[in-house]
Amino acid sequence: MSDNNFLSLFKKNLLQKEEPPPKNSLLEKENSQQEKIKPKEKPSKARSIFAKLGFIPKMLSLKERKVVFVLFAILLTGVLGFGWQYYKNKTQEVPAFGGEYTEGIVGEPKYINPILCHTSEADMSITKLTFASLFKFNSKMELVPELAEKYDISKDGKEYTIYLKKGVKWHDGNELTAKDVLFTTQAIQNPSYKSPLYLSFKNTSCDALDNYTIKFTLKEPFAPFLSNLTVGILPAHIWSIIKPTDASLSDFNTKPIGSGPFQFKELKKDKEGKIKSYTLEQFDNYFGNKPYLSKVTFFFFKTQEELNQEFKKKEILGISRILPQDKEDILIANQNLKTYNIQLPRYYAVFFNPTDESPLKDTNIRLALNHATNKDQIIEDALFGLGVPVHSPILPWMLGYYKDAGNFEFNQEKARALLEKAGWKDSDKNGIREKGGKELEITLITTDWPEYVKISEELTKMWQEVGIKTIIITENIATVQQDFIKPRDYEALLYGEVLGGDPDPYAFWHSTQREDPGLNLTFLGKESIDKTLEQARKEINNKKRIEFYKEFQTEIAKEVPVVFLYSPIHLYGASERVKGIEIDKASTSAERFNDIEKWYMKTRRIKIEN
Repeated sequence: MSDNNFLSLFKKNLLQKEEPPPKNSLLEKENSQQEKIKPKEKPSKARSIFAKLGFIPKMLSLKERKVVFVLFAILLTGVLGFGWQYYKNKTQEVPAFGGEYTEGIVGEPKYINPILCHTSEADMSITKLTFASLFKFNSKMELVPELAEKYDISKDGKEYTIYLKKGVKWHDGNELTAKDVLFTTQAIQNPSYKSPLYLSFKNTSCDALDNYTIKFTLKEPFAPFLSNLTVGILPAHIWSIIKPTDASLSDFNTKPIGSGPFQFKELKKDKEGKIKSYTLEQFDNYFGNKPYLSKVTFFFFKTQEELNQEFKKKEILGISRILPQDKEDILIANQNLKTYNIQLPRYYAVFFNPTDESPLKDTNIRLALNHATNKDQIIEDALFGLGVPVHSPILPWMLGYYKDAGNFEFNQEKARALLEKAGWKDSDKNGIREKGGKELEITLITTDWPEYVKISEELTKMWQEVGIKTIIITENIATVQQDFIKPRDYEALLYGEVLGGDPDPYAFWHSTQREDPGLNLTFLGKESIDKTLEQARKEINNKKRIEFYKEFQTEIAKEVPVVFLYSPIHLYGASERVKGIEIDKASTSAERFNDIEKWYMKTRRIKIEN
């Protein structure tokens, strides 16, 4: 065969359509039929595009592929970033339910009971979370209803009628009624319970008008009475069957049934039987705003030093109190810690109670001591800045504060001039003033707490600079109270006064309170001041009450019975993971939990409504 014939035959065979193989079986026939029925699949547009682009990497060098990869990554990041920003702009972050808050505290719970808890921070803190009261202070120290729906006060200020919210449940499912309020009040008034609140309800009668209405009747009008009703309510169906003399021994003091936002879950003890941790869980049937936190667990320590060391390990989220001298060290160890400065209704001062022979009988000497005292320096040096200067028996953020009364500025020249006017001179130039052959000397009593010792040393230096010699006597708190305060046997006393949420200075400044167990620590006993205080505590009209308090503060400034120093700041710390904490004032440290229903640890995002 020639070459030309061979090529012709090859082309003919190449162009000829290939015949399908014969279908020799039923299976092949069935498959053939299915193939005819099955629609022809078309490649997707995206797959087609990528298929066409698939050759590109093969055409690029390694360096070029890297450049393309980086550009693609930048583009992808930009797209994702834009998408995330768009999502953020269209949504907002809100608190979500869940999370366990843990806190360390010095002490051990013993009486988680609202009528017995007031001598222990651990007891008060847990009680605050487990029991509800008729009224409470919010985080701004405003008195607001809690269990109370509304209330009425009679025109004469002697009757308070409280209407309870309906449907409030105890942790065991029973309903809270006026019977529980009545029982709580009567328990406080019963000396067998030994409640620290006894005096607050001594001259008060209580009646349950129906299941949801309670009436308190006072012998005399008492303007701050509603603040007395911030005590938690006990469940009568539990405590009424326990003898008052056995109340302090009941297991319900550590495993309470309350009506607050959290309920008892469990406690753990160490080998010695001491409670080492205490867990509360959210109460599902709480009548108020449901808290976001699901659990709160407290860990207890014997000393502040032990608490500080454990907190530095970052295994607990909160610390109930940070001492001024420990602040810097703790903040260095816990950089995610957020601190809160809480102003409490208390102040520290030097109270004068001179004998007839004491130089402090002279008003000029007392004025000189005020002008010779640098309060800002004391706060900085002794409290590491954690304090607020005080010039009055009513604190700046309380009802009736009068800023123009008693603000004796630090002025050593004024102090020296007042001492000269009183006849005290430094004749022998030894730095101490004399008069009639007697040195100008004052004896200052205080406790042996480090803070007090440091302040007394600061005062000694300041007063020395104007020619006054100070003798310091420090004793433990029990000795100071028993040997000096109780018999009022001191010339000058460095001490503190703890006020209530509502300012009623009567207990601290009325002449009837000059003897134990009264709280007037000065020599002051003036009829005009007594009358003003009596009128103020009876006046339910706040505007008129404020005027009485201004008059009172003006009188105190004239008599100069004290050197007011400072109001301490309670430093509270919690991890930045715990959000929603807003507090700057409280009547007690336990009231850091006043608005705990707003605290949260988890979040979610929701669409912003236009």
